[in-house]
Amino acid sequence: MNEQHGDQRMKSAIQQSTYELPSIVRDKLEAAYNQLPEPERNRRISKPALWICASIVILLAGTFALGFISPAMAQVLRQLPGIGTVFQTLGDTGVRNIVDVGFATSVGRTVEDKGVSVTLDQVVYDGTRLTVGLLHEQNLDIHFSPASSLRADGRFLNAGIGARFKNLPGGMTASLYTFSFEDQLPDEFDLDIHFQEVTAMRDGKPTLIDGNWWLEARVSKIKEGVKEKKFDPPLIRDFAGIRVAVTGVTLTPLTTEIAYELDVPDRYDRLSYDERREIPIGEVVTRNDLVFRLWDEKGLMLEQLGGDGHGNRHTSRFAPISLDNHELILRTAERVSKMKNQGNGSFVGIEKPVVRYYEFPNHYPYTVSQGEAGEITFRGISFEDDQTWVEYEVQGSEPYVQEHAWWVEDDKGQQYKFEHYDHTRLQDDAYVYKAKLPALPRESGLKIAVIEIKPLKRIDELELVIPLN
Repeated sequence: MNEQHGDQRMKSAIQQSTYELPSIVRDKLEAAYNQLPEPERNRRISKPALWICASIVILLAGTFALGFISPAMAQVLRQLPGIGTVFQTLGDTGVRNIVDVGFATSVGRTVEDKGVSVTLDQVVYDGTRLTVGLLHEQNLDIHFSPASSLRADGRFLNAGIGARFKNLPGGMTASLYTFSFEDQLPDEFDLDIHFQEVTAMRDGKPTLIDGNWWLEARVSKIKEGVKEKKFDPPLIRDFAGIRVAVTGVTLTPLTTEIAYELDVPDRYDRLSYDERREIPIGEVVTRNDLVFRLWDEKGLMLEQLGGDGHGNRHTSRFAPISLDNHELILRTAERVSKMKNQGNGSFVGIEKPVVRYYEFPNHYPYTVSQGEAGEITFRGISFEDDQTWVEYEVQGSEPYVQEHAWWVEDDKGQQYKFEHYDHTRLQDDAYVYKAKLPALPRESGLKIAVIEIKPLKRIDELELVIPLN
């Protein structure tokens, strides 16, 4: 069971011209209201796993001069954004931190076969996760087999994977992939991927292309600013049949990772309703999940970045913290969801969000309720010809849901939202952000739409203080 994370569902084989990846706004609202696990998550991939449609590429080492490559590839190279584009565009808190301190390995190499080119932008590995940034043409999907494609020093890897995508100007797409591994990898290793099929849009139609792409990169583990601590015996909390045993913590400039063992009653095991019995299509079931969250010693919740589970052994990854922290606090909450079976193993939440509308502010600060979870305060709005900047702060029990649970709407019902990648946290000691929205039609009776958030039920008896000294 992967209790707080949910499976990372890879995107469909072809991104149609009208297809847009779900925004983080919709993702997090679904997590809060449909009670679904957030989509940007990881899952353990077993060796007999089926082919997954995903753009996962680490590129062939070596350099090419434009005079020795195809015209198609030369055109791609001329359109490429600068080095660091993917990490800066799609990176989570940890990845952006890596960019700021200069620990990412810049590669900028391109490989091509059958007119299909992909460029490896940057790579970073810290012992907890390997993150790769790729650039390629839009509407491209790479078919890769985790059972026979991903290798380190020639040894096949069984990896969990998470992914993000965003289309860029000029017909390019930025793709960011995060791999996690059950086994520890060497401090330095050669990573390579071999794939033989891609699907691309050709003449307006999805086209399967057979080829032979060998992709390689030299990877070095981050060693500076890293702290590890093991707990033997583990730090244990036991309540109502739930046993949490923290076995270790790892702090890096990229990640804060908690390793723990988890034993739970059957009601928290998804196999109890997903696989152990036949569920008729349309039937509503109750899903119980445990959610693990982490606070620093100053009382701030850390942003959750992902996690993995294998048997009763689990890891949860959060945003990085400074090494001068003396302790962390791990808290457990319960999420209860009403889910309807849609068939083929797919369930959808049936609870609908409550949206409240407020008059567009003409003075600041302007505070509105976000329901039981807390409130949001708008500090200021700056109008520009092609974009709008909004500075705001959230306060409450669900800050990383609250931060995206709003948008601007005009009197015609047109919604103006922002992507996760288009907002920046301004303060380390508060949940203060600056977001970039599309240009707003100021004469169109604008209102602010706010989603009411219901906090999860915390299980105080399972709270654990994790010493770092």
